[in-house]
Amino acid sequence: MAISLNVSVPGAIPDLDTLKSTVSSYLDRDDLDDKLPQFILLAESMFNRELRCPDMEKTATGAVTSEDTPFPVDYLAMRAIYEEGSPDRPLKGIAPSAIRDNFDGSVGTPVAYTLVSGGIRLIPPPASSILLTMDYWARIDGLSTASPSNWLLEKHPDAYLYATLFQAEAYLDNSTRAGQWSQLTAACVDR
Repeated sequence: MAISLNVSVPGAIPDLDTLKSTVSSYLDRDDLDDKLPQFILLAESMFNRELRCPDMEKTATGAVTSEDTPFPVDYLAMRAIYEEGSPDRPLKGIAPSAIRDNFDGSVGTPVAYTLVSGGIRLIPPPASSILLTMDYWARIDGLSTASPSNWLLEKHPDAYLYATLFQAEAYLDNSTRAGQWSQLTAACVDR
């Protein structure tokens, strides 16, 4: 006997325009419509700072021939990095200050990495091309006219609503309402 469960729940807020109109409705005012994109952007900034969940996990693989490699454009934080092989060789993360203390500047097989402005520095630099794989936390795609939805809005429209309302009420200097929306946002993020 097979049991089929429908685990997909249609969102009450399927896109950016609906989010904006719902926020306006909750605020019961239409004089903030031009500020709503900024409130949504601030909510997304908070999500990118605080939220880490499976939907944000990504992997990038590529050939590396030099000491420095740029981050993927949606990079937020490192999860793991390793050289592909049999077996794969994980690289150890070190502080930038430890580079000169532990390595003499010669090329070789990378054993460590450090984060530098805009990318990753391999230590030592590879003597030849290597295949590097990085598992990382990716930034949430921001809502826009060209991209009116994303996985977070589809799966958790309440998080978007509460965080946007928090930003709006904070802007309006309504600390009581902002506090309520902040608590609801935190509960969503924690879950």
